[in-house]
Amino acid sequence: MEIVGKVSEARLVSDEETLRDMVRELDLREAQMQLADVTARMVSAKTTDPQLCKESEAANKRLFALFEQGWTAGDKFLFRAYWAYKTRLCTHHRWEG
Repeated sequence: MEIVGKVSEARLVSDEETLRDMVRELDLREAQMQLADVTARMVSAKTTDPQLCKESEAANKRLFALFEQGWTAGDKFLFRAYWAYKTRLCTHHRWEG
């Protein structure tokens, strides 16, 4: 069987690009774990701790900065997607999210 008129293009990815993508993915995973950890500590704390609030805000800013990399001016509607993503990240059950 012969395919006529179809040409597949292969894109060569350099090692630098691959490494950059892997580092970004690791940073994103680390930021997710940090936010989930701080959120769990805030929920389990009996009183509101200002230090935990600052840690939570810093973790949220870091995760959002990693999440929004590559957005253009027209992609700001993705903020809702980030909000839903963060809510699902920090909740265990569907009814909580």
